[in-house]
Amino acid sequence: METRRFLSYLALGAILVVLYNVTANIGQFWSAMTGWLSAAFQTFFIGIVFAFVLNIPSSFFERKLDGATKGHGRAVGILISLVLLVIALVIVLGFLIPSLIEAVSTLLQSVGALSQQVSGASADGDGGLATAFSTLLSWLDMSLDELQVLLLDFARTNSPRLIESTLNTIMGTINGALTFFISLIFAIYFVSAKEMISRHMRTLLAMVRRPRLANRVEHVFSLAYRTFKSFVLAQGLEAVIIGCLCFAGMFILRLPQASSIGVLVGVTALIPVYGAYAGAIIGAIVIAVSSPVQAVFFLVFLIILQQLEGNLIYPRVVGGSLGLPPVYTFTLVTVCGALFGLVGMLFAVPVGSILYTLLKERKAHLEAA
Repeated sequence: METRRFLSYLALGAILVVLYNVTANIGQFWSAMTGWLSAAFQTFFIGIVFAFVLNIPSSFFERKLDGATKGHGRAVGILISLVLLVIALVIVLGFLIPSLIEAVSTLLQSVGALSQQVSGASADGDGGLATAFSTLLSWLDMSLDELQVLLLDFARTNSPRLIESTLNTIMGTINGALTFFISLIFAIYFVSAKEMISRHMRTLLAMVRRPRLANRVEHVFSLAYRTFKSFVLAQGLEAVIIGCLCFAGMFILRLPQASSIGVLVGVTALIPVYGAYAGAIIGAIVIAVSSPVQAVFFLVFLIILQQLEGNLIYPRVVGGSLGLPPVYTFTLVTVCGALFGLVGMLFAVPVGSILYTLLKERKAHLEAA
């Protein structure tokens, strides 16, 4: 009895100590909790997105292979989908990485040649680069030794920040990789148990005991599923179209790295309307290393192509597949991108299509009443 009472007092004391520390450091505790909840929600949200995308090909393979796999069609479908995803990543990286390595190698060679020119000019004492460097030092009113001291002081002062920034980058990369794999595992479990999850959701709706509300919620979820499925397929088709057009145009104009940059533009075009601009910037940098003039031609070409794609192809391919008029598609992507950034661009069209369909249904219901 005494031992039990002692343990009770000990547990109570531990709880009081924890409460005191939480109260005394409420700011840090709240920051840690919000960070943890944000990370957990982010992982859950990414997992839902992965599950939705993974469900499209896995359902196709499940329907085709279920009879031949003795009831294991879903597992086989998920496995084939993951294998195809890995193959696609290998193909994309196989195009991009050699181009990036070549660009970096060319850049390093250019820097080495420039360094040799500077060293030779400094040794001769009459080179144009050495004269320009001496003129710059005189304009800054400092000697070469003073410049060296200034640079050393700058490096000594900012080295802790550089180390901290490097460590943060490494930790961010590790956390991103962990989030990706955890979300992927969650997506696999989610797709494997989708009927059970759907059945539990219907049970929860039935517990509301308001049949009209339950039917309405189920209808909205069904509409959202069909809309997002059409959006994913149409967005993939649009990315393939813009990538092929970019490759064909670069091949006709005899621009370098046509295949790799075409793949890059196609991948970045998965971001609606404005995604190809990110590929344009990276592609221009890769081309500029060997030929700045050709990089300018490439930018002009891709800006024209992107205008045609954003105003003609995208609204009709993506917006048309969702039943959303092209003018609404373009407006939604522009406005939501300005308000919510990348997330707004990604979800503007499917969410807008859902609202547009619900409003049309409401209008038809009012006219029929």
